[in-house]
Amino acid sequence: MSISVSVDTSKLNALLAKVPGNKQTAVMGAASYVLGEARKNAPYRTGDLKRNSGLTPNAGFINVEFWQPYGGYVELGTWKMAARPFLTPSVAKGESRLIQLLKEGLLK
Repeated sequence: MSISVSVDTSKLNALLAKVPGNKQTAVMGAASYVLGEARKNAPYRTGDLKRNSGLTPNAGFINVEFWQPYGGYVELGTWKMAARPFLTPSVAKGESRLIQLLKEGLLK
């Protein structure tokens, strides 16, 4: 079970359609920030979880993905193992980073 987070930018695109600025750069910057924080916080045993991760742009989304099958179990836990969240806290930190990047990008 791999784990990923998608940032849906469709509502953001509708809101900012008339505003100048490069919102895609801001969204990609925030997604990169989330990926970096998640890699930093991911539990390390073999390094496979950190190495098998990346960003995948889709139509209206940028996915932050961890492709190791056990990533979801590490994040959410199982009945035998406590959760060790690394992606969810990174997304929470990434929200404020996205807002900051959007403000900077729109003011240029």
